[in-house]
Amino acid sequence: MSWLGNLAVSELPDLAQALTVRPPQFLLLAAGEEAGHALRGRLQGLSSS
Repeated sequence: MSWLGNLAVSELPDLAQALTVRPPQFLLLAAGEEAGHALRGRLQGLSSS
């Protein structure tokens, strides 16, 4: 199992660099939805209190 952990750790910088250079569309969409849900929840919390 340790070799799998080492492999994942060694590939993390490459993955991070790939995402920074050109993030996939679905990641942007997921991040947008997460932000939308958080914002909506916060607004509902403010209006209900």
